[in-house]
Parts: sequence; C-alpha cells; structure tokens
Amino acid sequence: TSAQKLYVISTSASDTGQSIYIEGLDADYNYQTETVTTNGTTAVATTKNFRRIWTATVTSASAGSANVGEITFRLVSGSGTVVAHIGAALGITKLSQFTVPAGYSAYVLYGDCTTYHAGAGNVGTLLKMMVRPLNGSFVAAFIAEVAGGNPYRNDFAIPMKLTEKTDVDVRVTVDTSNTKATANWQMILIPN
Repeated sequence: TSAQKLYVISTSASDTGQSIYIEGLDADYNYQTETVTTNGTTAVATTKNFRRIWTATVTSASAGSANVGEITFRLVSGSGTVVAHIGAALGITKLSQFTVPAGYSAYVLYGDCTTYHAGAGNVGTLLKMMVRPLNGSFVAAFIAEVAGGNPYRNDFAIPMKLTEKTDVDVRVTVDTSNTKATANWQMILIPN
C-alpha cells in the first residue's frame, strides 16, 4: 500500500557482483527503474522506494551466465515478505501481477494458459484475471477453464481497457497436486 525499499538477496554466494535491473512504480505510481549489485546471501537494499515491482532482470552475472541461486526481492529486510522472485538460472522474474502507471491506460490484447502433470490425464485448471481499480476491490475481469493439458488462448476482439493505477493479478488454480501451470498475457500502454 506504500512505496518501500526492496531488499535483494540470493540463496547462493555465487550470485555476488551481479547487476539486476529493476522496473516498477514509485510512490505516485510513476514508472521508475534502478540497478542494484547483488552481494550473494547478504541482502542489498535499493536506494529508491517502490510501490510496485514489474520485473527484474540480471543484466550481468559474475559467473558469465544467469543467476545460480534463487533471487528474491523482499520488503523490510532480507528476511521480509517476498514480492518478486527470479528462479535459479532464469535471469528474469516471471510475475503474474502488474499495476497500470499513472497517466496511462492499458489494453489487454490476449491471455493464455497451459498445464502439465505427468501421467495425470485430464487435469482441470481455472485461470482468473483479477483487476482492482484504485481504491476498489479485486473482481474477475476474465475467467477461463483449461482441461487435459491442452493450451488455451484468448485473443480479445476488443482489447480490455484498464485505467491508470489499476492492479492486475492473474491467478491459476489446479485440480491435482504437483501440476505445473503457466499463464501469459500481453497488453499495450497508451498515454491518457
């Protein structure tokens, strides 16, 4: 609910000296970026306060490849609440949330979902795109059901408009434990 410093920490000491480029929003919902240099398993604080984090990318790695450990972005301290995550060897966050910056409208063009569970047969998956306008409540703007491991994609004939400062949270629920699920969506931002 307020802009705070992010604390960047890895599970591996090998992730020391890596540059991580962070994109997100400041206290007034304006776009901002910052680059931090990792210190392995010791948390490094950002100099800027972030209301939201959109994405973070490893732009240089000391080992010459992507991050070795799991890199987390936390609030309050290196052991605080996790608000973003870079999986080992991925080099970039894979987040399912977004907030439309001040002065912009977002237009959602498509969304898709896939599921996989080895040997499970017909696994059901429920995908919900939840949106929350500023000072509002989360509501389901789009719902899809995916079954049997088949991919699902919805191309919006008329792009779904999201107003400035609207939060988006894509949530996936599966019927069977140990099911892998992915969700992707694409939008464009247009100045108001």
